[in-house]
Amino acid sequence: MAVSELASGRRASGGRRGRRRREGEDLADDDDWKSKTMSTAEVAYDGIQDFLRQEYWDKGNQIWRQNEFSDLQRYFIKRGAIKALSKIKDNQFLSPTEVVTKLIGLLKDNDNSRNRFSDTYYLADLIRCLGEIRLSRTEEGSIGSIWEQISRYLKYDRVLSSYRNLISCACLEATCCLQLAGLLPLNRLDYKAYTSYGNYDRVRLTAYTCLIRLCAKHPRSGFGILELIMEDRAPGVTRDALRAWAESWERQPKMLSYYRNVREPQAGVLELRDGLWNVITDHPDDILRFTARRLYFAIWEGGGRTRKRRRRPGQLALNSGGGELDGQIYLSVQMRPPPAMMRCHEAKQSLMELHSERTKSAVGGAPSSVIRVPVSRK
Repeated sequence: MAVSELASGRRASGGRRGRRRREGEDLADDDDWKSKTMSTAEVAYDGIQDFLRQEYWDKGNQIWRQNEFSDLQRYFIKRGAIKALSKIKDNQFLSPTEVVTKLIGLLKDNDNSRNRFSDTYYLADLIRCLGEIRLSRTEEGSIGSIWEQISRYLKYDRVLSSYRNLISCACLEATCCLQLAGLLPLNRLDYKAYTSYGNYDRVRLTAYTCLIRLCAKHPRSGFGILELIMEDRAPGVTRDALRAWAESWERQPKMLSYYRNVREPQAGVLELRDGLWNVITDHPDDILRFTARRLYFAIWEGGGRTRKRRRRPGQLALNSGGGELDGQIYLSVQMRPPPAMMRCHEAKQSLMELHSERTKSAVGGAPSSVIRVPVSRK
């Protein structure tokens, strides 16, 4: 009797375990079915939304909670979650409307009044995330809300400057990204006003970088940007801006084909070439001459710094596409040399004349200025 009861108990326990195992398999099948029916963007959005609502959403007041950055781990997790939220795209590479609403709400309801730590980097990340938003042109309401928040924080940073004006730099970068994506018109923001001498150097460099990036939309403005950079009163900003330009175009963007069509040069191509040649041959700063040379080769030689063999501007490639135009510019420089080349030529001539006079005096006799002292030999 005991043996039969024990066997029945084992069968019952085995039945309960099997039932639980089957229930777990059914739940796993349900999760797989849900993940298969939902797209990747929906799954990612649901996970990040649940995390943000659980950690930072006030259900009672229906508003985002005040900032609290005392725990650095939670602070960086929040910044990473917001960056991941902005990168969610659908099958058409467009941002869902819910993502745009979340980011705008986080900026609009941001409250750092009771936080003893600064939220400058957090706000800069939020504003840059708005620059990564991609919407269809029919959603004008969301685009207007995005520009409203960017302009609000841009004005706010002018009144109360953030640490190193990071918020202003983030606003300029976000506006440039939206303009390159075609969501904002090119005349929405005047970047030249932020390149003036009174602004912080990082803001000015960011404004120059945005103007260089917008050359893809308006290629004929290259010479105007070069003039603006070379006329800057701060040598450090001039060097950094020209270096950023050279590094950007050494990656060979597609818009460089506008400048390489020398058979029928477009507007602004000849002016940009003349301006770069003047910097290469006439500017007293060696670093600027070298950086202008890098930019020149990035545009018309097509290799940048990655080429193993590079020619100097004087060593022209007459068989290449830009050989004819290079030859004309080189001949014009030789016929009308700039002052720096003339001074160098005059200095070489004077050194050669001085060397020849010393040689003649040494052959014909000792010069009058040299006194020979007899040496007694024992």
